[in-house]
Amino acid sequence: MSAIIRQRRMYLIAAAVSVAAVLFCGCSDTSIGGAFGEQKHANRPAGHVHDWGSWDVMTPATCEAAGVETRTCKLDASHKETQLIPQLTGDACQLGGGGVVDPSTVVKSSFTDSRNGQTYKTVKIGSQRWMAENLNYTMANSWCYGEGGQVYDVFAYGDGVTLTSTQIQDNCNTYGRLYTWNAAKTACPTGWHLPTRDECDQLFESVSGTKFDDYGNWSAWSVEFDNDAGKKLKSQYGWYYDGNGTDDFQFSALPGGYRYSDGNFYDAGYYGYWWTATDNADDWGMGYDCYIDEYAINKCDGLSVRCVEGD
Repeated sequence: MSAIIRQRRMYLIAAAVSVAAVLFCGCSDTSIGGAFGEQKHANRPAGHVHDWGSWDVMTPATCEAAGVETRTCKLDASHKETQLIPQLTGDACQLGGGGVVDPSTVVKSSFTDSRNGQTYKTVKIGSQRWMAENLNYTMANSWCYGEGGQVYDVFAYGDGVTLTSTQIQDNCNTYGRLYTWNAAKTACPTGWHLPTRDECDQLFESVSGTKFDDYGNWSAWSVEFDNDAGKKLKSQYGWYYDGNGTDDFQFSALPGGYRYSDGNFYDAGYYGYWWTATDNADDWGMGYDCYIDEYAINKCDGLSVRCVEGD
């Protein structure tokens, strides 16, 4: 009987030591397993396991770099684990694949157009470097908003108003110039170009994660839209009806309106329209209600231009 009593005492002592070790560490040894498994801490007594919380993404993975995530012991917040999230590859980094760029990775810079000495802010979003301002280069078949015609925009100036030369110049300084499609194709400086529709779609998808489908044959009206991309790319000021964006990527899109082929101007403050290099003269637009639409439009209309880097 004495041998059995000694065995019971040894068992109780061992159990007490095990409980004391758990209390000393401050972490429970329950919930073993789980999605990522429970890991033993190297400098704790044998048998101790952390009760980890869920992983929190600190920096999302992109097609350019790995991300970072952390998790914390639920009962001892001084203990954390950090690990890398693998860099995105393959289909996720192709056009339409849904790869999303973290706004904190955007690289801001500037570029000076040697033709007229004008300096433009630029932003590198993922693999693309864009001008962060509309082009303002004077050439044939380009106009400042209100130049040579009347304007129709109730809140900006009024309907059927002829602007002063000062107002017209101010519009060029704010919105850049409006170009016909043929003029837009050659308007960008050396080393930059008018973006294709696919390059524009890549931008929208990079900032929103929304896939823009290729509808093939466009109608005269919009065929697709994305509120999230519009909000993130729009300037934080200048849009009527409380339509300002968050400008997460400092693309700073402004509502420069457009010049209709009849020579009059419309919608400053409400809408912005930008040409693409697509052969059937497609363009994309943003409204005060934060959407992005893509259109097929008259090549003789005057729209804004955003240049993207590359020959």
